[in-house]
Amino acid sequence: MPKKTQQNAKSPLTSGNIPVHFNASDYQKVKAKSKEAGYNLSEYIRRCALSRHLPPIITDISIDTYRELGRIGADLKKLTATLQDSVASCQQDIPIDLNLLHQLQSLLIQTRKEIAGIGTQTNNSLPRADITADIVKR
Repeated sequence: MPKKTQQNAKSPLTSGNIPVHFNASDYQKVKAKSKEAGYNLSEYIRRCALSRHLPPIITDISIDTYRELGRIGADLKKLTATLQDSVASCQQDIPIDLNLLHQLQSLLIQTRKEIAGIGTQTNNSLPRADITADIVKR
């Protein structure tokens, strides 16, 4: 009977062991991919074999884009509030479409989620909401 090992504090104990053999080249490729994805080799192979969602690789460009979209979203929110105040007080007659601004804000939020890999998961995947925190920390 295989030993039970503790994978990590969040996962249940594993009860099976399947030896997998790779040639040297393939082993290095799989090892590199698991490191890029942020998983140990066992978890990476398990996720691939069980068709679980692997979060996108977060590059420096993704992090910069995520942050910049956040800044644009904040500026857009301020602009929308200023325009609403101006229209409400009738200080300026500005032809604006507030629905279009709100749609743009929603699109920015959705794009940030996609960059972070949030909301693009399959049903059998583990939640990856912690990616946002990881991006902000980098």
